[in-house]
Amino acid sequence: MMRRALNSKNLIACLLAGGTGLALYFHFPFPENNFFLELLFLRARPVFLGARFSYVLLLYTTPYLFYSILLSGLYIVAIKIPARLRPGRLAAYSIPRDRDHLSLVIGEIHKGNIPGPAEHPGWLSIPERGLFTGIAIFGAVGFRQNQLLHLPFRGTDPGLQGGRPGEAYRRSGS
Repeated sequence: MMRRALNSKNLIACLLAGGTGLALYFHFPFPENNFFLELLFLRARPVFLGARFSYVLLLYTTPYLFYSILLSGLYIVAIKIPARLRPGRLAAYSIPRDRDHLSLVIGEIHKGNIPGPAEHPGWLSIPERGLFTGIAIFGAVGFRQNQLLHLPFRGTDPGLQGGRPGEAYRRSGS
């Protein structure tokens, strides 16, 4: 509940600032009876109107900035507290005969880059288009270790070393 409220901290800050600004507006009204402000009203009416508008505007925006900073600080502290995760159940494995499209299921998908269970896991599958590309790459993604490349037919790529069809090739210079 707290995390959900802090995710909408701008709305909460806006509502709190509106209430605080309204209370300040009635408790500390613009001092129009001040001698210097009456003189300003008579001599330079646009300047007086700008000052009155700025005064009322600051009655609302100053509390908004205060509440926004306060809620942002709470958000920074609260985000470090791990949320309770309820691991979800994996969807039932679909029978290959009942599928509409050809695909190869090779595993489960949980969180993208964080190890651990997910609330809504799914199946990792390669669609039909990916099954007929003729390329297999092995290695960890993102660590420059996916250098072992398997091609069924040797092309004219001079960067590949090897010669027989179906042989594993290594990129030269990688």
